[in-house]
Amino acid sequence: MSHDVETGTGTSEKLLPKGENKQNTQELGELNDQELFLQSVGEFSGMFLFVTIIGYGGSFSLLLGLYVVLVTFAPISGAHFNPTITLGHYITFDRDSHSFLKLIYYWIVQFIGAFCAILLKFFINGGIIAPVISEGTTFIDACFQEFFWGGWLVFINLYVCSSKTSPSKHFLVCVAIFASCLYFNIMATKNSTGASLNPAIAIMGNLWGLLVNGEYRYWRSMWINSVSPLVGCICFALFFKYIFEPGYIKLRGINHAKTELCNEDNIKKELR
Repeated sequence: MSHDVETGTGTSEKLLPKGENKQNTQELGELNDQELFLQSVGEFSGMFLFVTIIGYGGSFSLLLGLYVVLVTFAPISGAHFNPTITLGHYITFDRDSHSFLKLIYYWIVQFIGAFCAILLKFFINGGIIAPVISEGTTFIDACFQEFFWGGWLVFINLYVCSSKTSPSKHFLVCVAIFASCLYFNIMATKNSTGASLNPAIAIMGNLWGLLVNGEYRYWRSMWINSVSPLVGCICFALFFKYIFEPGYIKLRGINHAKTELCNEDNIKKELR
């Protein structure tokens, strides 16, 4: 015998006898672990292709490649491909032990995926995928650009993924908006900071460049291009969560529970 109760997340759960409840909890935990493993594999694969596209893609091919890889892997992992995006989602949307574990798993596979793509390019043609700050860019300018454009990228991602603020309920439209923003950000910073905006690429790429060439510019770029986007992510995510989204809701008169529109489950439902 069971009955439904409303939980804090707005979903209903069934209260079962103690033995059945324990068994269901164990099965749910195993299911979550399996889903998290598959999502992490998808995030690793997508990150590998994502960095490879950045390393080889030209102007138009870069934009097209970014869109294709985002559309392909979003139903599997959410297509974060950036530790700041993952952190932004963790700060903004509902946080629990599973989402924290997902944050850690994603960070690990993002760094590994980026490093594998960097090694592949190096062994193919000796090139290094590393966002290096140009000599004419000052320390303050580099920090600000990575802070602002990295944080802005997270903000746009949250804007299209939140069900309360998303400009479209269609997954493909949301991906197109984010891919265009990502492409614009890369073009805006490529001649100054090397278009990092991604701590995984900044650390793994510049660390490999430092090991291979031993030049100080890799060391300098690694810290600026990894720390600044993380700080920007935190600031922009907090701004989105506590200022922009509440103001947007009040202005639009929206009254429904906040959900992550572009999570894996919702994307799968739309694509069916």
